[in-house]
Amino acid sequence: MKLTTKINLIRELYLEPDHINFLESLNLDFDSKIDFSNEKIDGFINLLDNKLEELIQREDEPSCLNLAYIISIIEQKRLTVNLDFNDYPEYNQEKFEDDDYDDEFINEVEGLTGKEQKKLQKEAVKRYKELDQNIIVSSFKRFVIKNYPQILKGFDRSIYSSAKLSYWKKEHLFDLWQIPTKVYEKVKSAEYEVEEKLREEVDKYAEHMYSEWYKNYKIWLQKNGLKKSTKLNIKDYFKSIKVKPSATIIERIKENYSPE
Repeated sequence: MKLTTKINLIRELYLEPDHINFLESLNLDFDSKIDFSNEKIDGFINLLDNKLEELIQREDEPSCLNLAYIISIIEQKRLTVNLDFNDYPEYNQEKFEDDDYDDEFINEVEGLTGKEQKKLQKEAVKRYKELDQNIIVSSFKRFVIKNYPQILKGFDRSIYSSAKLSYWKKEHLFDLWQIPTKVYEKVKSAEYEVEEKLREEVDKYAEHMYSEWYKNYKIWLQKNGLKKSTKLNIKDYFKSIKVKPSATIIERIKENYSPE
């Protein structure tokens, strides 16, 4: 990681040197993912999210906890630094009623101008401030399962990221960096809770499908002329059926495998 990148992470996001050292140990291409001049770090956050998913699959608990903590710092500090919510601890209605509002404040979505999005997001914010958290979670979960059913075949953070963007856009929360803290916390809490519920659904699906997967894996080995079962072969089998298994499922098949 370049020295300038490290300095920017500390100055812009208030990360500590220990955090920087840990991120550097992940050997990821941070330099090309961070664009502080344009204040866009979505690619950086997605990069960390994908790495977190990899660490979860490897069941590397210490690294998972470290990275999850750093991601939470980045998300919270990003919100504070860019939106000055220290000066606006509560929703400032006047901030969203300024006649000089910039149409480019939010990127155009589905033909809507910035002002049209501003109006819709303002209404959504007002609704979400009073909306029960259980209702948010339930609606979000149904949306993901209905529109991204592939996620039940193995939790995929990239799929979940797409689902989150689509859902909040549908809810007229076009720019999460431009909503008050109270609503932002509701959104992030719903994302974390739905992720946990989806992982539970994935585990149930895997348990239901295990016997069939195991049987078909043995057939797949024979068809491909493979006489030995390895973790790599197991992963290749699941890749062929477009399923993303947990490390537990892979290990279970490996331990239980019998050529007979």
